[in-house]
Amino acid sequence: TDKEFCVLNAHVDTEMTTSTSTTAAEDQCYDKQRLEQLIVAHGGIVTQNAMLASTDYLIAERRTTKVQNIIDSDTCMWNIMRPLWIVDCVQKQRLMPLAPIY
Repeated sequence: TDKEFCVLNAHVDTEMTTSTSTTAAEDQCYDKQRLEQLIVAHGGIVTQNAMLASTDYLIAERRTTKVQNIIDSDTCMWNIMRPLWIVDCVQKQRLMPLAPIY
């Protein structure tokens, strides 16, 4: 994929999730750096600052001040997905639908 991602914050422990796509053999922790590495390894582009013209997806586990400021901005055009979406997309080898889990 040539999609651009901005990982704002992340911590996924697949052992603690209820996602049906993870199995006991795949239980792992994913932090911001690890998710960014997964994105790049699967053809995505990572940016540290979301840009309206180029960023396709925002990823955030927690609603920090930065995340809330993006949500509250007049120009926010993104859905903000949970980091588990990245893990599930990689495991399924495709972009997963955003609803209802992420």
